[in-house]
Parts: sequence; structure tokens; C-alpha cells
Amino acid sequence: MLTNNALKASDYVLIPVKPDPFSARGIPLLLSKIQAHNLAHDGEDKVKVLGIVFNMVDDHTRHEEGVIAEIIREHRDVFQTQIRYTEHYPRGLIQRRAIFETRAQSQFTKNFSAFVAEFRRRLGVE
Repeated sequence: MLTNNALKASDYVLIPVKPDPFSARGIPLLLSKIQAHNLAHDGEDKVKVLGIVFNMVDDHTRHEEGVIAEIIREHRDVFQTQIRYTEHYPRGLIQRRAIFETRAQSQFTKNFSAFVAEFRRRLGVE
């Protein structure tokens, strides 16, 4: 029910994926749900998938590289920019500080700014 309501209220879907086998298995399920939604709503409620973005990427361990390569092979709409994991995410949460207030600020800002630029290009908003 929640997924249906979220899709009905959306124009676009961004699929964040942690590069692990469990997350990878959920991609086809979500895409089939979106496809079923679009078939059922033949008019103005169709949703466009903007793409898959890898998040919590941990410097490409061999395991992650295999999962990333498999997802890229199977799905064409993968963002080139990947959101890196940093220990400052949970640390900031514990300290009740935004990521922008931690030492990861410059690394995070560059990484996320690159993602936002790519996201805007896909939306057609430059």
C-alpha cells in the first residue's frame, strides 16, 4: 500500500542501492512493481526511473566491485557518481550533528555535489 501511494505521488524514482547481494536482489522486485504501477496507470500517473545510485560504497572491496559490475551489466540506468561511505555518518548521528558539521565535510561535499549535478542533468535541470 505504501509503495503504491508513493508511486502515485511521484513523477520520478531514484533507487539507492548499497553494493551488496541483498540490496541487488531487491532491484528487480522494485522495478517490476514500478512497471506494474505504470501499466495500471496508463495516463498521467506514470513514474520514470531516474536511475540506480550506489550509496555506502566502501572503497570498492573486491566483493563490492563484483556486485557493482553485475548491477551495471543488468541495468542501464546506473549513476556514474557513487556516494561513498564514511564513518562520519554514524558518528555525526550519535553526536547529533549534520554530516556537513563533521571532518568529512569537504570529502562529502565534493562527492555529493557530483551526484547532485548528475541528478540534475538526468532531470533536465541544469
